[in-house]
Amino acid sequence: PEVGPTDVNDLVRTVLKLLAGDATARRVRLDVALEAGLPPVAGDRAQLQQLLLNLAVNALEAADRPDVAERRVSITTARPT
Repeated sequence: PEVGPTDVNDLVRTVLKLLAGDATARRVRLDVALEAGLPPVAGDRAQLQQLLLNLAVNALEAADRPDVAERRVSITTARPT
């Protein structure tokens, strides 16, 4: 792993590009709210991206149910409180 400063919002935007087709195919709406000016986090960019991708795919799969009228997944970044 290459640990270094990583922009979380940039990671989220990259993952959203990867998920766009899957979300459309599943008819799931992605609601995104990224807080500006977040400090970088220390971590391996590839591992963090894979983590976000896995979580987002799990969310898409959970939202892709015939008994759900409005399929929506929210992705938000914010400073810890």
